[in-house]
Amino acid sequence: MFSCPTIALIIFLISVVPCLAKGPIQTFQIGNWQGGSYTDDNTGIFSHCAAYVSYPSSNITVIVTVERNYIWDISFGRPAWNFIIGELVPVSISFDSVRPFQLNAEAKTNYFITVTMPNSDVAIEAFKAANLMHLSIAGQIHHFNLLSSSILLPTLSKCVAQNSQASGIAAAPTNPSSTIAPPTPKPNPEAKAAQDKLLEDAAKEYGDCVQKEMKELVPLSNEGADTLAQVITTKCDDKVKKYIEISMAIYGMSRAEVENNLRDTLEKQKKNIVAQIVTFRAELAKALILQQKEESQQKNQNTSDTKKGVGL
Repeated sequence: MFSCPTIALIIFLISVVPCLAKGPIQTFQIGNWQGGSYTDDNTGIFSHCAAYVSYPSSNITVIVTVERNYIWDISFGRPAWNFIIGELVPVSISFDSVRPFQLNAEAKTNYFITVTMPNSDVAIEAFKAANLMHLSIAGQIHHFNLLSSSILLPTLSKCVAQNSQASGIAAAPTNPSSTIAPPTPKPNPEAKAAQDKLLEDAAKEYGDCVQKEMKELVPLSNEGADTLAQVITTKCDDKVKKYIEISMAIYGMSRAEVENNLRDTLEKQKKNIVAQIVTFRAELAKALILQQKEESQQKNQNTSDTKKGVGL
């Protein structure tokens, strides 16, 4: 149970994130996190949503905030600290064994700092999946057990969206898909196997098409190998388009992204076709030479036998 001074301190800490604010207006609880929405104390306009949890062992209160523009912060308050207001304090924050984020925290008060976190999938997913958070500051390392962190950011982001809409604010998320998204579902082995099979079948269709066109065109053509390879790959363009569309559907990538990823593979495939054409023609020429040699030897043998038959 928190004492009255501690509760007052927590309310004050949350109210100064990210600016002087009033609240909480809308309250909620996520595991051991206490959260709410806040408004600007001067304008009364919605400001941010935040949730806090206190760690008695270190006497540190941790506050996670999603601001109106969907920037997210982590703040730390500890009465024993004595920073200069406005000072930038180097900190290192890591989640479980993920590579630490080397950042600067801003001292909002003498004992309260705020760190603006990277609005990237790496940082967001690391926080959501973490069991432990580690803070390195002023030569000390503090460890925090994280409970319910997988749904904390999505809940705070939903809080921002609801309050922004209620206030008539057109919020502009910097990276809304990362922040608002629910916890990443575990991969489904059956779905993955089905996706792999679709791609494998599409790749096989392209390979079968290339071999079919080679068998039909190469023996009867006299074009250069590069030209003939271009003709063959062009005839199989519809198979490539099918592979691209399946990749787009499975991975959610744009056509340009898939085409870019396939460019090197298709170029290598074309070079391989050229090599096969050159090899086939060389083997065919060799076979013709051997055949002509055998026919010549047979003809000479027949001539010799005829001469012997007439006594010459």
